[in-house]
Amino acid sequence: MRLIFGLRLVPPALLVLCFIACKTGKAPFSQNKAVRIVGVPTEIHHTHGGTAALLSQIPIQIENDRSTPVKVRIATPLRFLSGHSCDTDSLIRHSELQLRGLQMADSGELNSEEQLMIPARSVRIVHVFFNGVTVYQSFCDIYAIEADVHFDDTIVTTRAPIHVIREEPWNPVD
Repeated sequence: MRLIFGLRLVPPALLVLCFIACKTGKAPFSQNKAVRIVGVPTEIHHTHGGTAALLSQIPIQIENDRSTPVKVRIATPLRFLSGHSCDTDSLIRHSELQLRGLQMADSGELNSEEQLMIPARSVRIVHVFFNGVTVYQSFCDIYAIEADVHFDDTIVTTRAPIHVIREEPWNPVD
């Protein structure tokens, strides 16, 4: 079944993402059997009527099933996509973002290089930092960040959907 091919135990949001990708034919992960790359959905909040939320990083899940480490490189620029329709196929390139660094989720240090080594037989979440962009939810505004991930002679374009949650301000009734 195409829904979960190549994936092991992943959060439910990733399965939803994979289902959407398989329905639309746009896979946000690599087809390589030894290395899999997925843009992880990100949630960000802003207050209705207030300032927009600032987005400056996305997580990418990289699974290395090889018996040796793999070097991955994130190409710059990243692409900021936006749309004003509830249809995810309506996303268009809004702007380009410069890479500021990478950080393994289990490491406290920010790597200013464009590349990291993913250990053999491991799954890692890599936080990709870039110059910030503001996002605001009015009605059906959709956003995503696209990145080209290089390893060996392979380039995988992965897309991380951004879910912008609008919170209503608290107004106590007198």
